[in-house]
Amino acid sequence: MYNPHAEILERFERVETLINHLIEGRSPINVSANSTEPPATRGHAASYLGISLPTLDNLIKSGQIKSFNIGRQVRIKWADLEAYVNGKGVSA
Repeated sequence: MYNPHAEILERFERVETLINHLIEGRSPINVSANSTEPPATRGHAASYLGISLPTLDNLIKSGQIKSFNIGRQVRIKWADLEAYVNGKGVSA
């Protein structure tokens, strides 16, 4: 059964975690990679990997990074970005 209060509490906890990481000087992108955050946008993914959007698009087209579409928007699971970083040695 759907519980809107639980969803609100979960979102609040995620925001609180992001704020704490920002206060401590850590990147919020790294928080997303290790949590149940929504999939990354192309911009977030490229920033996380330290590459340009065209380079990211080439990696997606070549199948080196898995992605999926939500309508016309491309999304990439954080776990897939982590797998690419760990498997290819890309420094994030």
